[in-house]
Order: sequence, then structure tokens, then C-alpha cells
Amino acid sequence: DQPPISRPQVALEQLHMASFLHTKMPSAARNLWFRLIHNKVSAKANTAHILRLPDDLCINCGVRETTTHFLFTCPSIEEVWINYFALVFVPTEPLRLGSVYDNVMALNLSSYRLLDSDLKITVFEAFTCILTAIWRAKWLFFFESVDSSNESITDRAMISLRRLSSLNICN
Repeated sequence: DQPPISRPQVALEQLHMASFLHTKMPSAARNLWFRLIHNKVSAKANTAHILRLPDDLCINCGVRETTTHFLFTCPSIEEVWINYFALVFVPTEPLRLGSVYDNVMALNLSSYRLLDSDLKITVFEAFTCILTAIWRAKWLFFFESVDSSNESITDRAMISLRRLSSLNICN
């Protein structure tokens, strides 16, 4: 018997949903957002019973690997978020990943400001790149035993960000 998976109550405001729906992103990234909003990200807490894993604990820190933990609050990826925020967003207050998770779940990213740069991106696209990079790194490790450093995860997010920007400039 597995403990019930808690589903966060998400109140998506129409304005935030409209901004999200108008954001251009690859279908794999949109799929990740959909899974995140509906608590269907393939974190161990959601998949341990399906994959017949011995437990639902994070291999990095031993805490139950929920969606929140998997993408936001695991100490092993805190440096990724800190470095990415320093490269992409205007610092406004100390970074609290629990708050970032709450804002992402509500699609309320209006308090985040991008640094001035030549990149033509939206805040949603910036978040999409880091979430996708973290998700890919975790699953590369799980399925192919490929270990990713925090720097390589941040680099992958920045490469995706530049690619999105170049697509936006062409359109």
C-alpha cells in the first residue's frame, strides 16, 4: 500500500492561464508544464508503485521525492536554481524555492523580471527552460545512469533559452 499522493490546490487565474497559453514552447515542454500543474510529473512519489521501485525516496538526499522536491526543493538542485536566476532574472529578494514552486503552480510569474539582454524571451519561456533542463537531467540519470553536474544543467537551460530566443526573433 502506497500513501496517497497529495494534490496541491491550484487556483489558476484566467489572466495567468491566457499568458501561459500564448507562450510558444516545444510540445515536450508544454507537456512538462501540464504534468506539473496536474501533479503528474514522474517523481518517485508518483511512479514508485508503477515502476515497482523499492521506495519513493530521493537518491540525492533521502527525502520523499514529490513533484515539489523533484523540480524545486531538493538540495542537490538548489545551486542550479540560484545560478540560473542570477543569469536570467533581476534579483528582487532572496530566492525561496518553495515560493517559486507556489508561483509556478499558480502560473503567476508576474513578480519575476528578466535581466536586460538581447534575448527575446518571456518569463514563461525562461521557466520552461530551467524546468525542462532539471527534468531531463534527473531522468537521464535514472534511465541511463548519466550524472549531470549543476553547471551542465544550468548550461542546458541557457542553451535552450538562446534557442527559443532565436526562434522568437525569426518569427
